[in-house]
Amino acid sequence: MGSVLLHLFVHQLHHCGQAYAMLAGTRVKPPQLDEFFMPAELPLREAELRELGLRVR
Repeated sequence: MGSVLLHLFVHQLHHCGQAYAMLAGTRVKPPQLDEFFMPAELPLREAELRELGLRVR
């Protein structure tokens, strides 16, 4: 089970890196690609979340 979970997490990171690299080659500023934000980060990320159309609270 641990090996499968590790593989899935690493694979997901691989795809985040791919998306970031693809956007970095354009004029589009790559967004924060993390799917999880700590509550303490909200003041730092609120404008970005709104811009992406994500729920803030």
